[in-house]
Amino acid sequence: MSSEPPTSALAISNAHRLRMTTFIYRCPLTGFHVEGFRPEQTLDDDLYERVNCIACDGIHMVNPATGQVLGEANELVAQKPNT
Repeated sequence: MSSEPPTSALAISNAHRLRMTTFIYRCPLTGFHVEGFRPEQTLDDDLYERVNCIACDGIHMVNPATGQVLGEANELVAQKPNT
């Protein structure tokens, strides 16, 4: 009989879990800020990932490093004051 404890399936599955990081993006259809998740990795500023949006139930291409949605207009538009 071995003196080592038996390896359980739970211990094996815990060893292979990925840590998840979160990012925030703005849904272009609803305007809501939505939290996305991705496996912990180095973030590339030029990488867009497919995200299933929980706000509109659609799919968006989002850059997790910046929160920018592909095809979304730049939000920093100068507004003219009312005169």
